[in-house]
Order: sequence, then structure tokens, then C-alpha cells
Amino acid sequence: NGNFGYINAGNLGTVNGIGYFSVTAWVKTTSTNSMTVIQQRDGNIDGEYLLKIGGSHGGGLNPGKAYFLVYGLSSPVVDLFSIRSVNDGNWHKVTGERNGAIVKLYVDDVLEATGNTGVIVNMNANGNTQTFIGRDMRDNIWQFIGEIDDIQINTCAPNNSSRQIANIETPKILRQESKVFPNPATTSIIVQFENEIESINNIQIIDVLGRFHSLKNIRQISKSKYQADISTFSKGVYYIKAVSKKGLETLPFIKQ
Repeated sequence: NGNFGYINAGNLGTVNGIGYFSVTAWVKTTSTNSMTVIQQRDGNIDGEYLLKIGGSHGGGLNPGKAYFLVYGLSSPVVDLFSIRSVNDGNWHKVTGERNGAIVKLYVDDVLEATGNTGVIVNMNANGNTQTFIGRDMRDNIWQFIGEIDDIQINTCAPNNSSRQIANIETPKILRQESKVFPNPATTSIIVQFENEIESINNIQIIDVLGRFHSLKNIRQISKSKYQADISTFSKGVYYIKAVSKKGLETLPFIKQ
């Protein structure tokens, strides 16, 4: 939301190898800044991708334009920018796609740009490149100002039996009354929902790969507040979901 928040997804959802992949995100912004939506990029740049708004990997400004880059040490830099701007304050679907050496950029499912990396980039060539949402944490810049929702990473081409490896759902609005603390956490979390939860059985924890995790030790503090043990969880980003009397509530947290 522009307040220097970001998500470190670690190695969850990392794209590996030379196969097809696409990354999609819904964005809503009015900023003219250069901003990171999602990137597989840290100190290791061999086999990275960047999906941005408003600027290139090197920081060159192109206000409001969507941007996609796939790069390896043996490939040239191929900057793809959209023709249309996406910083009009409306929601837009932005997709970057790699199929062989061909890279493409779509806005609202309309092809905006195509490029050729010359060679097929071996993604995550070093084996431990991390993924970040909302900020370039390699250089600690390019904070996203606006809203990001429904990030999806796919490793099968369209019209095939799609195998989605990550569906990172970020709520459009996180109300002040709903929160998880401490966040990040190591052993336990306290979750304050906005509304009364109908049943403790309606509380679920899901990781960025869409896998459910059981809550063995959870206790109710009040009608809308719970404490949960996460000491056995692996490090990474999780979402706690619950059905309240007014609908579904979703809150992210980080296990350290």
C-alpha cells in the first residue's frame, strides 16, 4: 500500500529451469514511480524475472507502463514495456510470459510487447533465488504504491492441463480492525479478526502454494481473537483465513 510494506516469499513459488512460465498480478495505482510488483531477484541475478510498473530493471522511468524482464548471465537484456498505461486508478491484469526464448507482456489479456532473449534462460540457475512482492529488496528500492492482488505463477502453457504452482492472494483491503501480531513471528501468533468468528473450525492457514496447514494448538481469547501455535511451521509467507458472520477474512503473516 506504499507504506514500505512488502512480502518476502522466500523460495516458495520459485520458477526453476528452462520450461514455460507466466506470472500474473492485478494492480491498482495512480503513481508515476518505478515500482516492483513481483520479482524473482536478489543477489543472484542468473535466472531472474521482474514484473514492474513505471520503470525498467535499471531504474529508467516509463511512468504508468507495465514492464517485464527475464534475464540470465548468458542472455541479453530485453526490456518489455506495455503500450497502454495502467496507472489510471483502475484494476488491471498484468502478465509476463516466457516460452522458450520468447518473452511476452500482456495487459488485461491483450498482448502489448514481445521479445527474444536469444537463449532459453535457466531460471533460478543458482538454486536459491528469493521472490519478493511489492519492493526490490536486492537494492531496497522500487516500493509499490497502490494495491496488488491475486498473484499467480504458472508453469504450464495455456490450453494445457495447467499446473499452478503459486497463488498468492493479497487482500485488496486490510481493515485496521483485523491484524496478526507479532508479524513476523517465530512461535505463536495472535489473530484479531474484525468480526466474530462463527466457529474455531472455520479458521484455516494456507501457504503461498495453496497447501493447508493444520492448527494443532489454537485457543480462543475472545469472540474475534485467537492465539495459534506456529512453531512447527517452515519459514515463509502464510495466510490465515476465517469465516466470520459477515464473510471471509484473510490476513497474511510471516513465519521466521
